[in-house]
Amino acid sequence: PKTNLSHHGGLILIFLSIIGISSTSPLFAQSSLRHRKLQDQDEYEKIRTSEQQVLEALFTAAGGNDWANDDNWMVVTAADGAAGNASNGVCSWYGITCTSEGFVEKVELSDNNLRGAVPLHGLIRMPHLKVLKLDGNSLMFRSSSQLSSEDPSENTTTATASINPAVWEGRIFNELYMESMEGDTAAASGGGGGTVTSNLQYIDLSESDALGGTFSNLMEITSTFSSQFIYFPRLSDLYLSGCRLHGDFPNMAQLATFGSTLERCSLDDNGLTGTISTDFGTTMTNLRVFTASGNDLEGNLSAFGELVKIRHLNLRGNSFTGTIPEKLRCEDSTSGATLLEKLDLSRQRGISSAGTTGLTGTLPSFSQCEDLRRLDLSHNQLGGQVSENFLQSVDPLIFESASLSSNLIEGELPGKPLVRFDADAIDLRDNRITSLEIDLICDSSRSGAIAAFGCDAVLCPPGTYARIGRQEEADEPCLPCDIDTQSQYWGSISCGNDQSVGTESAPSTTPLDTPVNTPLYNEGPVIEKDVLLELYDATGGEDWFNKVGWATESTPICEWYGIQCAEDGTVESIDLGGNNLALVDGKTLPTSLFYLPSLKYLILKENTLFKYSNAELEFFKDIGAANLLEALDLSSTGLSGVSGIQGGVTLNEIHLDFNDFAGSTIPNELYSLNRLRILTMDSSNVSGKINGVFNFLKNLQVFSANDNKLDGSLLQGGYLSTLSTLRLRNNSLTGTLPTSLNLFVSLSVLDLSRQKSDESPGLEGPLLEFSQMPNLKRLDLSDNSLSGPIPGFFLAGVDPDMFEYADLAENSLVSSIPVGLKSIFSKVYLQNNKITSVDQICESALKGSNLEFFGCDAILCSPGTYNYLGRSQSYDNPCEQCNISGGAQFFGSTSCEAPKELNPKDAIELIYSSCGGPNWISSTNWMSGNVPVCQWEGIQCSGDGSIVEISLRSNGLKNAFPAREIFQAIPTLTALALEGNDVDFLFESIQDISAELTSLDLTNTNLASFDGIDIFPNLAELYAGNNAITGEFPRDILKLSNLKRLVISFNNLDGLLPDDIGTSLGKVELLVLHHNNFSGALPSSLGKLSSVHYLELQSNAFSGEIPSDLAQLSELWGIDLSDQVSKGGGFTGNLTSFNTMSGLKRLDLSKNKLEGSIPSDFLSTVETSSFEKLDLSSNLLSGKLELPSILSGIPF
Repeated sequence: PKTNLSHHGGLILIFLSIIGISSTSPLFAQSSLRHRKLQDQDEYEKIRTSEQQVLEALFTAAGGNDWANDDNWMVVTAADGAAGNASNGVCSWYGITCTSEGFVEKVELSDNNLRGAVPLHGLIRMPHLKVLKLDGNSLMFRSSSQLSSEDPSENTTTATASINPAVWEGRIFNELYMESMEGDTAAASGGGGGTVTSNLQYIDLSESDALGGTFSNLMEITSTFSSQFIYFPRLSDLYLSGCRLHGDFPNMAQLATFGSTLERCSLDDNGLTGTISTDFGTTMTNLRVFTASGNDLEGNLSAFGELVKIRHLNLRGNSFTGTIPEKLRCEDSTSGATLLEKLDLSRQRGISSAGTTGLTGTLPSFSQCEDLRRLDLSHNQLGGQVSENFLQSVDPLIFESASLSSNLIEGELPGKPLVRFDADAIDLRDNRITSLEIDLICDSSRSGAIAAFGCDAVLCPPGTYARIGRQEEADEPCLPCDIDTQSQYWGSISCGNDQSVGTESAPSTTPLDTPVNTPLYNEGPVIEKDVLLELYDATGGEDWFNKVGWATESTPICEWYGIQCAEDGTVESIDLGGNNLALVDGKTLPTSLFYLPSLKYLILKENTLFKYSNAELEFFKDIGAANLLEALDLSSTGLSGVSGIQGGVTLNEIHLDFNDFAGSTIPNELYSLNRLRILTMDSSNVSGKINGVFNFLKNLQVFSANDNKLDGSLLQGGYLSTLSTLRLRNNSLTGTLPTSLNLFVSLSVLDLSRQKSDESPGLEGPLLEFSQMPNLKRLDLSDNSLSGPIPGFFLAGVDPDMFEYADLAENSLVSSIPVGLKSIFSKVYLQNNKITSVDQICESALKGSNLEFFGCDAILCSPGTYNYLGRSQSYDNPCEQCNISGGAQFFGSTSCEAPKELNPKDAIELIYSSCGGPNWISSTNWMSGNVPVCQWEGIQCSGDGSIVEISLRSNGLKNAFPAREIFQAIPTLTALALEGNDVDFLFESIQDISAELTSLDLTNTNLASFDGIDIFPNLAELYAGNNAITGEFPRDILKLSNLKRLVISFNNLDGLLPDDIGTSLGKVELLVLHHNNFSGALPSSLGKLSSVHYLELQSNAFSGEIPSDLAQLSELWGIDLSDQVSKGGGFTGNLTSFNTMSGLKRLDLSKNKLEGSIPSDFLSTVETSSFEKLDLSSNLLSGKLELPSILSGIPF
């Protein structure tokens, strides 16, 4: 979720102004369009046409042909203009949702590989647009000042050659509705100027790579075109994390005119500076969630105590100082902080006037914070003792963690506040704890780690240490120090000098590699104007897109386009990104830039600056002179190396995206920059391993290297507790997900997607739980080869309100969906895996979701159905039936294509995924990557390793058995046994496959038909009893001329036995047809079964005389023709003598209608010593009982 602004929309105006949405440009005239009916068809057409033009411009400008999904874009039919036809035109384009009238309501193109400039002016003016999601792309937004300097009639530059200038300035809508808008805005303002409102409710531009901009140019931007302002009175969500915003946070003079009802706002991982005015809290009266971690905000925290509805406040990794105000301690009943659920004030870097680093004062008790679930105050200088009342009001059943590590907390640790929680719930390592209340805290009756490791599970005792300050596992104990005084406190994390505990030393200003000389520029004072003119001349200033003020005597340099100055008038920021800077022949980029004494930000992205070979060698040689330089952006400048950059020791942010490093590894020079917090190298043609990033850049918070050639295993030998964003999409990483990823507790964004290719499987092995990552918002592991089940506690620790998505699509996960995902199931993407069930999650998912409208299809399309999303989210995209045999066989299919050919191992794994493998009774070694498939339970192989038998009897299999895939991939299979499982088996699905099967056991499997069984011409054994087969005797069975054993008892077959049964099944040795509903006379051809040993036909409805041809069956060992009368039949006539069957051992003719006397030669040739049973009961036999002498030894 994100946030609503008031009718003034103040903070939103500021945030959107800096990315190029000019609040003074004329806007769509929503104020009139939204509240009046369309007058005629022409007006309707104008809006639809204008919306289409803006979206077409978006497609062209943002590289639409390379989007991850561009379904239906730029496809327009003749009927698209029909009024009210919302299903036509742009409404069918991927990511576009329309109102019932056909107006664009949502633009959702997150993580869709958009690249380049975006006509945000046109998008923001769509009168019915409510949702705008462009996050996770590589976008550039033109600022209003850039637009104002361009001539719309000329469009010859490379940067804008494909964009209609009218879109840049929003003229598509401005020209159409100027008349109606002028009336509305004039009325609103009482004359010239005025206000225009936006209908937007949700804006997400986070992780857009190239937004950039500062807050200080707000007033210039808002007056570029007119005196009108854009307001966002309905906005409920604003996300601008990872957008490279820098400069001061807006002051209240800028905010005073614009009230705010913002509820949720995220500004994480930018470069924002300055203090926060106290009025910020009193103005943002509806703010519930505010996150601004990973910036450089400073001053005290008093403003945040005034946020009366705040529930989640994350200011991690800034430069705040002072004490934690009472209103954030829940000690003031008038403060909204009493509602706090999550508070993160960790890792404050600010240095106070007293020389202390971070937050100071006594550790608060937070004793009245009843709703608190997570608290992180680590890496500050909080002192005092832990209070007896610490967290006394929180519910231990819902409380998750409190991190107080690396502070100056001292004295004895009381037992009362700790015994209420698990040993690892409160982290107090790396403080100055001198003693514990051992009797309470270390009571052996406590469960978990304390029961196993005693006090060591809470904190390592003095004289010892551990990496995490305590013992959690048996193989990571508290280790002794050589000298006790080296770790004199409880909870030491090293054997170093404890006097520095709780402090963080300032990063070294000495590079790790060879120092770079920093002589005075030209051996004299720097003349800043001359430096800037040198840049202007070297880069063809006359051809820049915007050169306002440059090279003019009358304009101070601080007013030149792209230049910002410090309070003393010296140059602080140079931002000329995307301004057509191009090196003049014979020139190089001037190194004099680094001698500007106050320079902090140098942004030259998207220009042609390094067209000469090794030009960077000259440029970076004097970077050490810039001793205040913090941010450097040389993205898309032709850079091919960074030799010498190690001298920029003050740098904390570097962007090198869209360059060409010619396949080299990540430059070693970067590893010397130990202050670096942000490093991005997307699409820069780097290769090799990434270990150095994690081993050397210990303060790194954001690392992005999407779309490169990085390879090898991930994260070998290092981890970063500070890392909040890790993006490595579309590389060539291999191996498994390392468990060390679970140590990256600060992660907010993790993208390891698209590692799979034709040459590499990408990431393999099991999916990690990611259950201890409370800050995680985005997880993308799509398009890999991850396998196995989804862990039961997957994403258990995330905040459902702040969590945005987990993309696991295009893997080989074999599982049902855990119930634990019910609160975020709509944000988890699982299409094109091997998902076998959604029943549990569907039954337990929260009401009020799409489940109420689309049932379980809202989670994933069921097997046999599909759509392009793999789930149903609206009535316009239902799950459609797949009519291709074998297509869409799992939950979440996005196409109806026939499945690809599998190898034998893949086919065996498919049984597990299709037939409920995780719930089988026994599955020893199944899905174990390090165990050969021939050693999996129930799998038998020949000497050459070919699979010859699959036997999974009574093992809990369910769902459709993948027969086609099995017999297609395993031609060597000769035996298949599925007895006692609830599976669906269709012979018709494998009609075009040549199979060598000789034994098939489908007993008690709910088999419904034998149609197509003749696909197995070599079948010798068929067991299919106790099923639900109906109809006459299956004719396809008669085609199995090699059949020796046929058991189809306990079904519902009826009718006559085929006349040719004996001649067709001449090799049968066992014929078992009992407990069916067959009727009529036995065919005489049964006498042709010369090899039959057992003939079991009992419990049917046969009638007539027993054929004399049976006398020819000299090999018979047993005949059972009993109980034909119960179903209305019964054999009649005289009793046959059976005197030719010398091997007969069992004969049962009971419950029939046989009559007459027993023949004198009855069974005269049998071997009485081996004869087992004779039953003639319940017949109509008569006469004097004179049994032949042969019967005297036969049991009745």
